[in-house]
Amino acid sequence: IALLKATTIFGRDPTSDVRLQWDGVSRQHLRLEADARFYNGSGLPTKFILIDSGGANGTFLNGERVTKVSVRDGDRIAIGRGRHLPQGGQMADSNIEYLFVLRTLTKPALAPAHKPAQDRAGSAGVRRQPLGGQEVADGQRRHRDARAGDVPGEVFPPCTSMVYPPSRYAPSAADNRMPDAELVLEFVYGCRGWDTARAVKWFDHSRIIFLAGAFVVIYDKDEHTQRFFTEHDDDVVALAIHPRLPLAASGSIASRERRTPEGRPSCTIMIWNVETRERTLSPEWPSRGVLSRIHQQRIEAMEFDRTGQFLVTYGDKEDGTTMICVYDWKSGKPWFHLSAGASVVHMVKHAPGGNIFVQCSDRGVRFYDYARAKIAPDSSFTTGGYLSVTKKPTAALAVEFTEQGQAIVGMGTGHILFFANKGTEIKAVGSIKAAHAGRVTCLEQCAEGLVSAGDDGLLKLWRYEWDGTALLSQPIVIAQVSLRPYAVQGYHDRVWATSLDYLDGRLVVATSTNHILMVVVSEMGRSTRRSAAGSSRRGGAESI
Repeated sequence: IALLKATTIFGRDPTSDVRLQWDGVSRQHLRLEADARFYNGSGLPTKFILIDSGGANGTFLNGERVTKVSVRDGDRIAIGRGRHLPQGGQMADSNIEYLFVLRTLTKPALAPAHKPAQDRAGSAGVRRQPLGGQEVADGQRRHRDARAGDVPGEVFPPCTSMVYPPSRYAPSAADNRMPDAELVLEFVYGCRGWDTARAVKWFDHSRIIFLAGAFVVIYDKDEHTQRFFTEHDDDVVALAIHPRLPLAASGSIASRERRTPEGRPSCTIMIWNVETRERTLSPEWPSRGVLSRIHQQRIEAMEFDRTGQFLVTYGDKEDGTTMICVYDWKSGKPWFHLSAGASVVHMVKHAPGGNIFVQCSDRGVRFYDYARAKIAPDSSFTTGGYLSVTKKPTAALAVEFTEQGQAIVGMGTGHILFFANKGTEIKAVGSIKAAHAGRVTCLEQCAEGLVSAGDDGLLKLWRYEWDGTALLSQPIVIAQVSLRPYAVQGYHDRVWATSLDYLDGRLVVATSTNHILMVVVSEMGRSTRRSAAGSSRRGGAESI
């Protein structure tokens, strides 16, 4: 964007100089006014005054919310979900919708009008250069004269250097013709693990499915081949596998291509066949595999129920809070939707019985009942009580279930809580305190025991005894493995598991550093071994 005017307006209004499409942008969100005191030799401004219009989401300079401030070369101007931040508050990168970097460029100067040769000669004797300087000056003048008829160079931001065509370049119609060759995607390395939960899942005994950019990748580890679902037009951040059919659901951040009937950007949820990688089509489904667009900014979590009839999704509303939507996905229509009572939902999972699903969020734990939802969706949930253990409100990040169907929840305090019914309430009746240093990020029930993951970069295998209402003894760690050996240099203290999925003795793990690992649970904690394929397995973990 070239800032060549005295005032440049950014906003949603069609008359804005820089038009922005996101609904959170005001009609005239901000303006950049050139500071008349700072211009370069080409007559272009080098310093601007940023003035915010006072919209709800605000404007951020180098991460800090501002109203009026000077802007110089290299400064970062951001617009995003900032309505909850005060003046001077810092915006997280994950909340940014638009980011502009101001760069001061030099406009190519036109060749100056040259004086006639006799004028130059007549004045040559006036200028005197000592020690041969006159010869140097004459040589520079001759060089400028020779370049006067050249094709002018161009600047391609963010590079500030001039780019010139080759010396004997002749324009041709072939310049604008697409080449015969094209790029074909063959393999994707790494997954989107840094800001997603449950982004890697087993599909069958040899294939795993994971998220990477705008693709969903189906990886066959036996054949070491990949196939791709490519119909999303923006980053895919949520994944669910149907319990009975070869189907997957994938959800993306707000799409600028697929919009609501009112023209607003919205999140896209697609149901598709894993074998054919095509969207599920049904005569009763007019949306052709795309669910109605309830969520506005991002899909945070979703899962099919145990029967496969319903798909539960969580995503942002326009005001930044989270909404739950339960779809009867075969019809392509929502059954009900209501506020999730939270800003961020980290995970949703159904109990083994199928009638209950649990929501883990920054506000704690909610238990939803399908039977109650059929009567009154707004009163279909019960909030789990846990303050008797944590003493203060805290986030819930992960949930798993005992064999009897009671919830086990990983908390932001590092505790693991066991919940059970107490009359009409659901309360924490047992706990593993300080199970991890930092948050408990993942839980997965395995045949060998309960596996937990935390900010400390450890996977721990727990043995516990539960009678359906209480813990019979204090759970103990029987094995553990560290993920830190799999982090790249400089990130060993910033790696933890963000996704766990178990099948037949093996865990597939996604990490915050975007690695995918396979862990043989029965070998957790053992010394380093080398597999038949030659790969190194440390403590039962192996990089995929």
